[in-house]
Amino acid sequence: MSGCKPDEPSRQLAMPISICVPAGEVYATQAPAQRAFGDPGTTEQFALPKYIYIYIVKYIEGDGGKANNANWKVWDIITKEPTASEWEMSHYVGSYETGGDSILRYKTEVNLMLESGCFDGRIYIYASAVSLTLSTTISTESTLADLLNLSFSFDGTEKGNDKVVNNLQNIYSTPYNYTAGGTDYYGSFYATQNVPHFDLLLYHVAAKVDVMWNVAEDKRNVMKLSYLAAEHLYDGPCLLFRPMENELGIEKYTSGYTKELATNNIGTQWNGRAYFYTIPYKNNAATKVFPLQLCMLKNGDSPEIPAVPPSEDPTVRPNAEYYHMIQTTPMSTDAIFMPWVRCQININKELEYSATVQQFN
Repeated sequence: MSGCKPDEPSRQLAMPISICVPAGEVYATQAPAQRAFGDPGTTEQFALPKYIYIYIVKYIEGDGGKANNANWKVWDIITKEPTASEWEMSHYVGSYETGGDSILRYKTEVNLMLESGCFDGRIYIYASAVSLTLSTTISTESTLADLLNLSFSFDGTEKGNDKVVNNLQNIYSTPYNYTAGGTDYYGSFYATQNVPHFDLLLYHVAAKVDVMWNVAEDKRNVMKLSYLAAEHLYDGPCLLFRPMENELGIEKYTSGYTKELATNNIGTQWNGRAYFYTIPYKNNAATKVFPLQLCMLKNGDSPEIPAVPPSEDPTVRPNAEYYHMIQTTPMSTDAIFMPWVRCQININKELEYSATVQQFN
């Protein structure tokens, strides 16, 4: 295989590509200051990626230079289906975000054979524990614009063997706007390099939402949380390499799926904590925020059998029994990594509560 594909054989160089994805444990000595042991994320377990797609993009020149995505063309596509034995746990000590985390490293190094000094290029990779239904087929006729518009979709239910909705935390990619402190995309290589070598760290395409709740002690005799769920979670087209740029022309998503966080359990009726992964999106508000929609019910009520006075329509959830909040998190236009959203719900009155939301990138 040759980058320039000349008529006569010429010297080739091997460009090794090493692939890493985040793992579970966070090392205490180098972990970000906002995390602590016991927080969701410090001992998480992730499924091993079973599918890896590597796209090599070549700069072909043209009007607008490298800033014009139409001037880049997909040169080669490499696919891998690694087994569990081909991954190993290690401690990441490189320059990419975030130092101090454990990683899973793909032990089989990918060697891309290039003509020496042939072209400027870029490498984009995604890895997943489940196969993804993509928006289009990427080929060597595709441009960088086509690649960066690549998305996957799911319907929020478990169908077939993929079960994407339960594996959002196990999908990773190389974010297109990450420069790792430099000026160019961190997966770039150049014709002037002698022997380029990549040790690429991939990142989550889904955000972690961490929900905590507490009923004030003086209200616990009249207020018991019996149901808590995140509703209308996004299941539309999800951009693979631009995961922070999913955007809808509506105020809030009204379809999607529900993730139950607590259900009529004595252990969580007064306080508790749960987290989940979801695909964030920007709404059409001027501030471009990610709406988080939560449903709360109390004192034995459930979504199937809401408690209502006999005079009211039993198919309608009355406001007094159904808490529906929308808390929002700003989605910066230049953000790179998925946020970790923390929502603290304090229930201080029988029918009222307050909530604060924090976001860590």
